[in-house]
Amino acid sequence: MDKIIRTFLFFTTIMSSAFNFSQEIKLGVNLSTNAFQRHILEGESYKPEGSYFTYYPEGLNSNLIVDQFKTFNSISLGANARFSRKQLGLVFEPQLTMELNNFKFTSPYYSNRILNRRAFRFPLILTYHLIKNINSIYAIGGAMFVAENNFDFQQLSQQFYFGSEDPYETNPDFGANHFQSVFYDNSLRYNYIVGLGKKSGDFDISARYVNTLTPQKYLGKKWQIELNIAYYFLSNKDLTRKNYLYEE
Repeated sequence: MDKIIRTFLFFTTIMSSAFNFSQEIKLGVNLSTNAFQRHILEGESYKPEGSYFTYYPEGLNSNLIVDQFKTFNSISLGANARFSRKQLGLVFEPQLTMELNNFKFTSPYYSNRILNRRAFRFPLILTYHLIKNINSIYAIGGAMFVAENNFDFQQLSQQFYFGSEDPYETNPDFGANHFQSVFYDNSLRYNYIVGLGKKSGDFDISARYVNTLTPQKYLGKKWQIELNIAYYFLSNKDLTRKNYLYEE
């Protein structure tokens, strides 16, 4: 709870400072998805706590226990508040996220794992236009606070057991939460963001690389490249007759 309060106070302070600093304030909505995501767990073996199942690398001479690639496996919806001054911009993007993952293993037994996620994310992004033009490409850098719920369980087989097979061939349930402390830890997650964006009319389109700021907390590695589209429908300039981008 203390972490949540400190994080909330931090974002509130930054937003108040940005309000006083900015020339233009724009409000809008955003939509994003994982264009590409990768989960990696290296080692000779991995035995989840509280389970008798042990994972091993599936490839010959491989040390990759988990090496899963996913595309377009998430959707995030949220609001935008952009504070701009000259070539700088500060963007707040509170979002709700849903992520779906299905991991298949064949060694030592076949196992189909479901690792889904629901989260509230709060990215804080700093943008910088590479040239002095509102329509130029801008660089992105920032941090993301994530409060998440993970659903980690085994998808059971739909086959019937007729007593003609050995019991281990009927796909028994090997337990839940196998990847806790590997890809999640049921506490707040802090990520960093880098990328590029481009304004097109009332839309901002960007590609972002997202990874954890605290890799020591997890046994595995998880990163993604996100595509984000923001639409701005209200600006403080709409309420005034002034219409400028940068101050000299």
